[in-house]
Amino acid sequence: MFSRCDHQQDQLALKSAIIRTVLKTNSKSELDELCAGIRDSFSDPAVKKISEAETKFLNHKARRFTYEVNQGGQTIYNEAVVFVAGKTGWTIVCLGRADQKDEVRRILTFYRDKKL
Repeated sequence: MFSRCDHQQDQLALKSAIIRTVLKTNSKSELDELCAGIRDSFSDPAVKKISEAETKFLNHKARRFTYEVNQGGQTIYNEAVVFVAGKTGWTIVCLGRADQKDEVRRILTFYRDKKL
């Protein structure tokens, strides 16, 4: 249903991943349930939540999470968008070094709905 437009990585550390979840039902609480998993990760002391906001992504109601993960003395900046389309939950995670915040944010602009 969705395709990712290839993006050139300005720096090798930029990455994105797509997680697809097949949902058993199609209820309004599905988005909240998907987001609960990300919220649970914030209990890890290596993960620092920066923000959570309601948004639209590819014309779907979504939540956007911004957080940092400290690993091996390095801080990784992350942005994740979670949304539901039909009976499928989608999580798109983009990450890079802390000094690449603008580049990480820009990755999400490359995603397009196949119907467009």
